[in-house]
Amino acid sequence: MCNEGLKDQSVVIKVETACVVGLITLVRLKINSQDIISERASTKIRRTIVRIGLFSLLMFVFVMVTFVCHVYEFQHHDGWRDSFRKFIV
Repeated sequence: MCNEGLKDQSVVIKVETACVVGLITLVRLKINSQDIISERASTKIRRTIVRIGLFSLLMFVFVMVTFVCHVYEFQHHDGWRDSFRKFIV
């Protein structure tokens, strides 16, 4: 049986790595080719950098919130189960 948590983490790590690599590539492109590219292309690159950065930040925040929720659920699972059994019986 496959561990769902590990599968989710591997997907998140791959997506976050791709975002960081893409962001670094775009920043290097912007810095190294200021004399070559037009102002319009520079503006598009800047917007794309902001979008990728915002996406990466939001994804990190949502992953951390999910992680905290899982830890909270894991810590209180036994108490909730016992309370539910007492309520039913």
